[in-house]
Amino acid sequence: MTTVNSTFTQECETEQDLRPGEMSINESFIENESPPSYITFRKGSSVIPAISDLQQEFKTLQSSLLNRLDSWFSKQETKFNTLLNDFDEIKTKLKFISDKYDDLDKRTHDVSKRVSRIEQQLKSKPVFEARISELETKLAEFEQKSRNCNIEISNLPEKRSENLIQIQENIAKVIKQPISTKDIVTIHRVPHMNPKISRPKNLRENFYKGHIPIRLNTQQFSLSIEIKSHGREIAD
Repeated sequence: MTTVNSTFTQECETEQDLRPGEMSINESFIENESPPSYITFRKGSSVIPAISDLQQEFKTLQSSLLNRLDSWFSKQETKFNTLLNDFDEIKTKLKFISDKYDDLDKRTHDVSKRVSRIEQQLKSKPVFEARISELETKLAEFEQKSRNCNIEISNLPEKRSENLIQIQENIAKVIKQPISTKDIVTIHRVPHMNPKISRPKNLRENFYKGHIPIRLNTQQFSLSIEIKSHGREIAD
C-alpha cells in the first residue's frame, strides 16, 4: 500500500496538547500535494449523460420485465381458469356416476331379494306341483262339462248365407227335441284341421244347459239320402 507522507509541525505539538492517538496535519501541505499518478478524475460534464443513459436502460429493462411478467401471469390465470372449469365438469360427471351407481346398487338389492324369494318358492316345489295338478284336474272337468253342453253335427251341407239358427230349429222339429233359441250360447261352423278336406265343416252348438246328444241321419234332417264327399257317396 502506498501512503502519503505528511509533515507534522513541532509548533503544533508544543502549542496544543495532543490527545493520545491524535496528530496534526498541515492543511497547506495537503492542498499543495498532488494526487498519485494512478488516480484520475473525469470531468462532471461527461459523467451525467452516462448516468442518464444507464437509468434509461434500466427503465426499459424494468418495463420489459413487467410486460413479460404480466403476460406470463395472464397466461397462467387463463390456464388456471381452464383447470377450474375442467375440475367442475369432472365433479359433475362424478356426481352423475355416483347417482347411477346408487341406483344400480338399489336395483341389484331388489333383484337379489326377488331371487331369494324365488329360491324359497322353488324349495317348496312339491306344493306347487300338487296345486298345478289340482288345477289341471279342475280344468279337465270344466272342459268335460263344457263338452256335455255341446252338439256337433257332421256332413251337414253348407250353403251361402245359411241361417244356422233356422237350421237348428228345423233339426229340433225333426228329432222332436224342443230346443229354444234362448238355450243356445253359440252356433257356428268349425273349420277342418286339414284345409285340403272338401267335406262340409262340422256344425257345433253350445248350450246353456246340457242336452242329450243324439246321433242323427240325413232322413231325420229331411235331406237327400246321398251326400257326396271326397267323390264318394256316403250312406245314411
